[in-house]
Amino acid sequence: MLWPPQIAVIELETGDELGVFETESEAAACIAFARLRPDQVEILSNVPLMALSPS
Repeated sequence: MLWPPQIAVIELETGDELGVFETESEAAACIAFARLRPDQVEILSNVPLMALSPS
């Protein structure tokens, strides 16, 4: 992979980007800190789904 993974967290109600992170745990901490539920955010990632499947 040429670039590190990026996971963006976007609040659905406002459309505001809460941050861009390299790990799922950082994104989860952001959501918890903002006191939002998972259904209140959209999570976008630049990691292709095929990269997640076992070889």
